[in-house]
Amino acid sequence: MVFNLLPVPPLDGFNVVTEIFNIKYTELYYKIYEKGFFILMALIVFRVVSTIIKYTVYPLYSLILGIFL
Repeated sequence: MVFNLLPVPPLDGFNVVTEIFNIKYTELYYKIYEKGFFILMALIVFRVVSTIIKYTVYPLYSLILGIFL
């Protein structure tokens, strides 16, 4: 879930950001969208995604485990 909410096209987080900031039909939107796959691959290769997941998913998991155990 956290991965899919990253604000990088083609993920759903990008659609959320474009709706919030109303940039759907701007030139910036199209420039980012056409390079989205390469941006996402760079984030994965340079382990930015794993760092984001580590600092968001693990604390949430610990919190949920602490509530129910």
